[in-house]
Amino acid sequence: MAHGIKDPVAKAFQEIHPNNPLIKLNDSERKYLWALLVVYSQAAVEVSDPRPPIKTLESMSKKLAAAGRLASDLESEVFQGPFSELLRPFTAGFDRLPKQLARFSSRLGRVLDTFGKPGHKGRNLANQFLIQASEFVSMRTGQFNDEHLAELFQAIGSPPPLEELSDTEGLSGAAIHKRRERFKEQYPMLYVAALRRAARYFERKAR
Repeated sequence: MAHGIKDPVAKAFQEIHPNNPLIKLNDSERKYLWALLVVYSQAAVEVSDPRPPIKTLESMSKKLAAAGRLASDLESEVFQGPFSELLRPFTAGFDRLPKQLARFSSRLGRVLDTFGKPGHKGRNLANQFLIQASEFVSMRTGQFNDEHLAELFQAIGSPPPLEELSDTEGLSGAAIHKRRERFKEQYPMLYVAALRRAARYFERKAR
């Protein structure tokens, strides 16, 4: 274990309690779980300063929301407002514009919202890795063991500053449970995607 990923993986698992059921994971499974938690930790830290792809998604969401508001304003002020008849020679042929813009805003907005509500896309990207780790633990041990996963996370390194938790509390088993259930309820498509990724790895290792 002198080179590569084995050193930090072994160190993390050596620091958790001997009765932690995650101790029973084999070397490959330990690496997989360790990698998910490390990526989650890094992604969670970057929520405050998201990378360009997340910034683009957030920017698109804001513009689509603004387009929806604009559609409503155009309809009420230009096409139905007190000067609508006066403006008719100039607005003729554009009568459907507000409704089309509203439908466009709503349709594409719903697509982008599958990645998270405005301001939450980066956090949801991070949470997918935590959910994937949690589901893998459940598949491998028969139950979620959230408190034991939290112990491993703490052994890996300092927890990122998460919104719901104080700096001193860190990521607890209760917090993992809460995050998983909320994610399942609010973003079912993303939850299923994380579940499937965990299942693919679990099934591949079981062969």
